[in-house]
Amino acid sequence: MGVFDFPKTIRTSPVTADLENLIYPDKLLPGEKQTARQILHGSPNPQLILDELAGQMQDGHVKNAIGYLRTLKTRQQAGTFEAEYAHRVEADRERRQEILEQRKRLIVEPQTQFATNRDSARIKLTELRQTIWGKK
Repeated sequence: MGVFDFPKTIRTSPVTADLENLIYPDKLLPGEKQTARQILHGSPNPQLILDELAGQMQDGHVKNAIGYLRTLKTRQQAGTFEAEYAHRVEADRERRQEILEQRKRLIVEPQTQFATNRDSARIKLTELRQTIWGKK
């Protein structure tokens, strides 16, 4: 090995379970999702490619989703892939997730707060009755 020869980086392919847990574009059919998993196998960042595909599909730029996905992966492997939509799609997905979590908290917290207020009201009412009736 010469002075300027660097070892080639080894890219590890994602585990199949990781490919199952990715977020696929809504418009993909179940059969297309299975094909997409096969295409994405070995990709260093499959979610980025899927997000790019989703963004391009939303804007109507994609007629053949699987063919376009294959092209995106080829570009990623060649080092020529540049995300145009993926980062915005990811940000929108994270924003939707935050909103869902806030809604869940609002559903749970008011009930807890209501129960707490009800309990404290009962205690205050009992104290008031004891004060009025002179019982302690």
